[in-house]
Amino acid sequence: MDKVVDLWNKGPGKKDQITVTVKKQASGDTLVTKILTAHKAGKAPDLVQAEYQALPTLVSNDALADISKNVGDAKDRFADGVWQQTTLGTDAVYAVPQDIGPMMFYYREDLFKEYGLTVPTTWEEFAETARNLKKAAPDKDLTTFSANDSGLFAGLAQQAGAKWWTTSGDQWKVSINDAATQKVAKFWGGLVKEGAIDNQPMYTPAWNKALNTGKQIAWVSAVWAPGTLTTAAPATKGKWAMAPLPQWSANENRTGSWGGSSTAVTTDSKHQQAAAEFATWLNTDRDALNALAKESGIYPAAKNAQTSGAFLKPPAYFSGQADFYSKAADIAETTAPSAWGPNVNVAYTTFKDAFGAAAKNKSDFGAALEKMQDDTVADMKKQGFEVAE
Repeated sequence: MDKVVDLWNKGPGKKDQITVTVKKQASGDTLVTKILTAHKAGKAPDLVQAEYQALPTLVSNDALADISKNVGDAKDRFADGVWQQTTLGTDAVYAVPQDIGPMMFYYREDLFKEYGLTVPTTWEEFAETARNLKKAAPDKDLTTFSANDSGLFAGLAQQAGAKWWTTSGDQWKVSINDAATQKVAKFWGGLVKEGAIDNQPMYTPAWNKALNTGKQIAWVSAVWAPGTLTTAAPATKGKWAMAPLPQWSANENRTGSWGGSSTAVTTDSKHQQAAAEFATWLNTDRDALNALAKESGIYPAAKNAQTSGAFLKPPAYFSGQADFYSKAADIAETTAPSAWGPNVNVAYTTFKDAFGAAAKNKSDFGAALEKMQDDTVADMKKQGFEVAE
């Protein structure tokens, strides 16, 4: 980020006499905690890099400023489902999107051909593909259900139409166990129980080996997957292909989001207009976005940057798929709206515990989902939020 900020300080920032200083504090939930602690003392920084799911926590603690009057026509640069994550469905704008993680389907093209499998376009076809592979090669798995990254399940639920947190007046409604999410949980729980897919967590040496040796031949992931596969499965470089995420019905065209962050201005900032000007430049200017892609490997939220600069060529790992990034841009455009709440960290922790145990034991995913709902509601009430029953 410091290299990208240098572009501003020597260019537009110098012209406008706005200088930006980068301070690396923390990331993820730790960063949110630090910002809230600083805000209680009235000393939060001018700008904060926040993941989308953290925005409601910061907004509900009055830590983020509404910059709707300072971002110009920035909205036009982003897909509706992406921009919605920074407005929280209101007329306010609490951040400018930076990077996104539209979800897609990755598969071993060579092994799909060898076993006579077709790329699934619906989740029903996905289940049949998993079963057909088991018949053809009992020692292989199409994929695994992993509970060690909550963002994957959240993105799958989002694609299905889930709205985990919504507001009405001063009340929150929590619907983590809504019909859409129950459908997703039942689907994956069923595949695990029948043994059609594996039940091991991702990002372990065993998972890396399964991908690298062809024991696992597909992965439901996001646009950033090439970087992970490069490290996890170096021996299979050039053998993978990417396709859109399977749909719940043949006439749908939606994807979920797994990852991504935004740049927000805090209510403590004494330079809110200048900070918003920088946040807009950082996430919409072509030179800034090219530098972000080059220096930090992001996939930009801004639509005009998704097929230019660093994204004119496919990732080296997918060198055989020339249209990788044009296809990714089309998929990103179909990102479904999300609905985050003020205690995503609690929901995510319960997911890892409850779904982790259910996957390991091949037990009821529905019960795990109820646990996630109950724990989240209990925590919100404990924090003093009004929760509609």
